Amino acid sequence: MSENLKLSEAAKLCGISARTLKLLIADGLLPQAIRTPQGHPLLPDDAIPTWQDCRQLIEQQRDRLLQRAAYLLNRVNVELEAISNDRRSARTPDAATRAGPAHIDQLLPLGPDHHFGSHAAT
Repeated sequence: MSENLKLSEAAKLCGISARTLKLLIADGLLPQAIRTPQGHPLLPDDAIPTWQDCRQLIEQQRDRLLQRAAYLLNRVNVELEAISNDRRSARTPDAATRAGPAHIDQLLPLGPDHHFGSHAAT
């Protein structure tokens, strides 16, 4: 049966500072860690990480974070392009504006309005 060690004790065994172990636990990289009722982290003596373990865990975390950052950067670029397109189309006259007032009745959803204009006078 394994014994749970304080971080200072685990640090002496593996040569990794207690502060670094605490950061690894806080980042979720050492899921085998448990907490006391007071919230202090403990590591089972059979799960003390080596330098190589810590290096691999940190590299994996870095790779995940870089992938996430690349994904988010791509999303931001897509949104910026959409905003740029919206701004460009807002500045470009559309068909209704180019047609002028003579053709405006043809662009209305229900066709020409017969209640106004030359028909209203009759």
